[in-house]
Amino acid sequence: MPIDHTEFFAAVWDIVCNDSKVVLTLAWDGNFPGNSGATWVCRWKGLYFVSSSDYDPEGPFSSLEEALGLECFHIETSNPELTSTVLPLSKLQQLARPLLGENGDAIMINGTPFVFRGERLVRDRNG
Repeated sequence: MPIDHTEFFAAVWDIVCNDSKVVLTLAWDGNFPGNSGATWVCRWKGLYFVSSSDYDPEGPFSSLEEALGLECFHIETSNPELTSTVLPLSKLQQLARPLLGENGDAIMINGTPFVFRGERLVRDRNG
């Protein structure tokens, strides 16, 4: 009897989701219904997987950098928020730039507002 690959993938995906650790969350809010969501990067047994409220799951990736190469981490995003208890602030700041686009000016990183001052991303003292 042939293997149903869809059923196999769903079973494996459930295991990955239940046993993995989230290393990064990218959330966004477009300020109107249906225009908010999140993308998660998870680590499971040394492999990285990306899941999302808006995109199909992807992976496995052999490195975090490979997973972060996906387009969703490099496009302008409405009111972006990055959250991670694993990645250092410097890495999160590096990830922030493409999310803000050319005219973007603010992003939440681990619950703290950051703004661009020239080419530098700094804590927003007014936020």
